[in-house]
Amino acid sequence: MRHESAEVVVLGAGAAGCATALFLARRGVNVKVVERDAIGSCASGYALGVLNPHTGAGVSGPMAVFARASFEMHRELWPELQEQADVDIQVREAPELRLFLSAQDVDAQEEEMTLWSQTDGFSIQWLGPEEVCRLEPRINPRVHRAALLEHIAMVDSYRYTLALAQAGAKVFIGDIDMDA
Repeated sequence: MRHESAEVVVLGAGAAGCATALFLARRGVNVKVVERDAIGSCASGYALGVLNPHTGAGVSGPMAVFARASFEMHRELWPELQEQADVDIQVREAPELRLFLSAQDVDAQEEEMTLWSQTDGFSIQWLGPEEVCRLEPRINPRVHRAALLEHIAMVDSYRYTLALAQAGAKVFIGDIDMDA
């Protein structure tokens, strides 16, 4: 095990740890990442990779500004990662078809759907049961309604974590220590 000095030691080489180290190193901080297993070997390597600034606890309330800013930071970072790393993070935007089985289901997600309709760069299209079944015939025709949400982003979470680590490795004064 190496014992190098560092101003900041980041525990864990998941997406959060690698991103933290990358951003600190860009600011001239001597960073060391310590990982027990391997880069992206836990949640960061297996997560779905959906980035939706309108879904999550508190997003329609106190976390709304933070969620939107975080989403924009991701968008700004993707081209840099594609350029700096030898890993294709497989960024794509894909629509989501959100099904509602009853009027109560629609009411329960009214705040989130309102955010979709009011946020620049995002769109929502409401579909009735017939339109839903034409779009996807395997859906039960008793569906109450659906919302077609545009511009949800996805990345391959494992590849994204590797790209963060590779981009960071070009800036780190230290390295990622896998012996800890």
